[in-house]
Amino acid sequence: MAYLLKSSEKSEIRSTLEKVSRGLTVFTGIIDDKEAEKFRPAFTDTKYILTSNQKELVIMLSKGLSQQQIAENKGTSISTVEKTLKHVRDRCDARNNAELVRILIERGVL
Repeated sequence: MAYLLKSSEKSEIRSTLEKVSRGLTVFTGIIDDKEAEKFRPAFTDTKYILTSNQKELVIMLSKGLSQQQIAENKGTSISTVEKTLKHVRDRCDARNNAELVRILIERGVL
């Protein structure tokens, strides 16, 4: 729930740990605290946590690849790709693949 630069001072590390322990999201040196809060839902709601395979499929989908192209790229069946994406859509309450990509971008997952 936090990101610190390697050059962070001890006081900044301590402050960040205190914020995280209170449930805040901190991206020190990258974006301000208010902007960082937009990413919090992705960290706290487990339905948006994807396996590496699920995330890879959704990234390919977001790049405009069809399910058939994704299957060929992954060396798997289109049925496996369809089932995996359906499972992710259902978990994320998305009606279709476009909405799934939008939701995951808004949640900071992609």
